[in-house]
Order: sequence, then structure tokens, then C-alpha cells
Amino acid sequence: MRRIKRVFITAITLCLLILMSDIPVMAAEAEKGNGATRDPAPQLTQMYVYAVYSDDGGLEYINSSPSTYIVSTTNDHGGNELYVYVVEMGYAGNRTATFNGNTMTLNDMVPLDTDSNGIVDGYLIEWLYSDSNGITTGYFNATSTSVNYPYTQKNIYNFRIR
Repeated sequence: MRRIKRVFITAITLCLLILMSDIPVMAAEAEKGNGATRDPAPQLTQMYVYAVYSDDGGLEYINSSPSTYIVSTTNDHGGNELYVYVVEMGYAGNRTATFNGNTMTLNDMVPLDTDSNGIVDGYLIEWLYSDSNGITTGYFNATSTSVNYPYTQKNIYNFRIR
């Protein structure tokens, strides 16, 4: 009985140490099996709206970038479904998004390799909002937090969708 108790306490202690430690998430390797060590995944450094799609407004690319931040769409969006595409550079988790205060669904994530080296540099995130009564103008908000210390948080506030 003492042995089982000692093993149980050791297992719990090990689990707590693992959960409490800042073990960095590792970036994907360019080539598997080459014996190279992996570097820590890059911090979340950028986040911006890349495109918006709706039944009425179609696909509208937003010319946002790290140096130019667009604050609204120009097309008249509407219909029953609204898709907002967000670029995240770096590795993030704990993502949330809302449209007019209503929670959106993380519908898809596509890895981005901006320098063609076979390592994921970020993600294109597809957020979905559905409303059978129809979607009208409103505001998109999103938050993502880096998966590595110091857990950088990036936000998109009040991006207007017309």
C-alpha cells in the first residue's frame, strides 16, 4: 500500500511540474529525420484582418499589413453567413472572436510559410458567424495569445463590417 501511495504522489508531483513549467512549443522542422534540433516556435508578432466574405458582399480583400491598418470593409456585407479571415504571424492559441458581441466559430486554420523554408511562420484563421435572420453591419473583435512565454497577446478591436 505504501508503494502505491509513493508512486501516486510521485506521478502527481511530476504532472504538476510539467504543467507549471514554461516548456516552449517547438516549430516544425523543414526536413524530418535530419537529426537537427528544433527552435522554439516564434512568438505571435502580428495579427490583422486579411479578407471578409459574405453572401451579399462577396470576397473582399483587406489591404491591411503591419504598417497599414484598415479599420473597415468597403463592400456592403450581409446574408446568413459571415467569414472573417485573420492572419496571425507566429504561434498562437487561446483564440476568440466576436461579431457584434456574439461568439464566432473558428472554422479553419491554414499554415503559412512566408519564406518557403518548410517551417510554419503563422496561420490564416477562418472565423464564421451564422445568423438565419441575416447579418447587417457590425464590429469584429478578435484576440489571440502566443503559445510561448511571455505569452504575447494581439487584438483586433472594432473592425467595422458594413
